[in-house]
Amino acid sequence: MKKIYLTTSIPYINAEIHIGHSLEFVQADFFARFLSLFGKEIFLATGSDENSLKVVKAAQKNNLSPQEFTKRQVGRIKIILKKLEIDYNHFQRTSSQSHSSAVKEIFQRIKKEVYEKEYQGFYCPECEAYLKKDSLKEGRCPVHKIKPIFLKEKNLFFPLSKYQEKLKKIYLRKKIEIIPHSRTEEVISFLNQGLEDISISRDKKRAENWGIEVPGRKDQIFYVWFDALINYLSNLGFPRETKSYLNFWQNKDREVIHFIGKDILKFHAILWPAVLLAARIPLPNKIFVHGFLLSEGEKMSKSKGNFVRPEEVIEKFKQADVLRYFLLREFSPFEDGDFSWQRIEERYNSDLRNGLGNLVSRIITLFLREGRTILPKKMKLLPQYQKARSDYYSFGNQFFFQRAVDSLFSFIKEVDVYINKEKPWQKDISSKRKEEIFSTLWLSLTKIAFLTYPIMPKVSQQILYALGFNKKIKLEELRIIDRKNSYQKKFKVRKIPHLFPKI
Repeated sequence: MKKIYLTTSIPYINAEIHIGHSLEFVQADFFARFLSLFGKEIFLATGSDENSLKVVKAAQKNNLSPQEFTKRQVGRIKIILKKLEIDYNHFQRTSSQSHSSAVKEIFQRIKKEVYEKEYQGFYCPECEAYLKKDSLKEGRCPVHKIKPIFLKEKNLFFPLSKYQEKLKKIYLRKKIEIIPHSRTEEVISFLNQGLEDISISRDKKRAENWGIEVPGRKDQIFYVWFDALINYLSNLGFPRETKSYLNFWQNKDREVIHFIGKDILKFHAILWPAVLLAARIPLPNKIFVHGFLLSEGEKMSKSKGNFVRPEEVIEKFKQADVLRYFLLREFSPFEDGDFSWQRIEERYNSDLRNGLGNLVSRIITLFLREGRTILPKKMKLLPQYQKARSDYYSFGNQFFFQRAVDSLFSFIKEVDVYINKEKPWQKDISSKRKEEIFSTLWLSLTKIAFLTYPIMPKVSQQILYALGFNKKIKLEELRIIDRKNSYQKKFKVRKIPHLFPKI
């Protein structure tokens, strides 16, 4: 099994998690489940970004200490991850001692290159980054639309400019692949403009004493971005040579893939690999960059009143699988998309309730009406399934999540056409032909459940339970279901409620 390490970016915890954050969580979880289905060994990691001044300010507004506030917010994030069915292997808090140890170890490894100087410039507290004057739009941050603060302080600097040509070669030679490839051109264009050295520390007093203290410098804490990126190592137990770290980062046969939003590409494509090069640590293999989930053409924010909580959607449709499906099928993986309550309801009714849900209901009702068990011997739709499976694997492997889901639904349509053509409810059908039709329908639903698992894991389990399998199907059993085109035993079909009830 090839070992693949997948990471999401870690959200700031100063505010609530909205549906835009859910997009990345669901994409990463889909990909992890997808790769697991096809025989890869996966480690999926996420976490919380806690060491910023924004967190201190948010804690003060809530009359809490930063420690109390971060603990409360992390609890809320974990509840949302559970509701979204995100099956992660590790959750890394950047305020933890284990993460602090990793950050300090990286600093020790690059310390010889770090120098001190006084710096002044425009700083966006929302980006947690210094901005060039010519990057401002009408004097405001182009992402957060706020006026930056002008700061002047003495900090520690990492010689990022030293790595400009090395980074350019890395991307030209595709040693790190950025997906979509148009983002690679964006990074190379930025490198061609010339890199400036970057401050990796902040004045501790200005940060209100919250963050990871720089070893030997009681007046400085680490810059939140330098600190946060290292979570990709601390997730695996670094600096200790744990089994996870050796298998999923140091192993030559591993693959490291970062899932991020387009607004933080430069940190991941420039600062992160440069720090790894300086620390003599292997580089990641791929960076998958998704667009924003918008509301009426704008980024979601509570102040604009266009903020949608994932819990609201889950509660409305009584399950997370509907939201997971919508996020994967409605939007291009690489571009911005507009969230709309009307569109998700349309998808729910057309694709899920009247599509997959009705197909499963029709077939299970047909089986139950016969009042017998099923002995699946042959699948007439095997060529159609093999084509859909091949497309599903190809698209999924290339991060075309939307088209992978479409491949599943192309097979669902084939099954729907088959049942309407064969009309197994007619009384004049021979028992032999009926056996063949029933076998085909039963086996087809197992294949649908297999392909559905990464998209809608609970729906997948419900389909298999209706077909007579155990309530909880393990990953290896799913792989066997995919390979099996006939069985030597009978299955007792169970009645279940409609997968997608009327809302």
